[in-house]
Amino acid sequence: MSRREISWMAIFLCGLIGAADGEILFSGDRRLNNLVAELLVVSSISESSKPFTFTRSSDGWIFISSTCNGKGTVRVVLDPGLREQTIMVHDGERGPRGEAMRYVTKGAHAIQVECEGEAHVEKLEVKAIPELIHCGLGFNPEIKSYGLYDLEFLKADICRMSPP
Repeated sequence: MSRREISWMAIFLCGLIGAADGEILFSGDRRLNNLVAELLVVSSISESSKPFTFTRSSDGWIFISSTCNGKGTVRVVLDPGLREQTIMVHDGERGPRGEAMRYVTKGAHAIQVECEGEAHVEKLEVKAIPELIHCGLGFNPEIKSYGLYDLEFLKADICRMSPP
């Protein structure tokens, strides 16, 4: 066999090995409604995986959710190696579902799952979502019927929440 044939065979075998780490159900930009688009769906990740890639068509927010089972720890990392950011850590005590939101730039991104122990990911989803608004104290929504979010506006709710 020539070196070129060996190289292609190695790439092919690595692809098969990587496929055992998780099955990509969808990768692309599929509109779910007027606000949300599905970017990546992966199932059956039973061990630490190679990064899965997705593309955001513009700067904006992404919503990442994962459903995990088994004893151990699952760590979800956004853009490993580049501007690595651990966005979720699951363990057996925190429940089966984890969710996170991050603001990302336009273009390609990667998400990697690291499994320890018997823990595994049943499903990992990445969705593009619309801009989030922080309606903090002093925020003006510019809708007259909503009013200015100041202490006067919140007074009725604050009084109801105080202990008897």
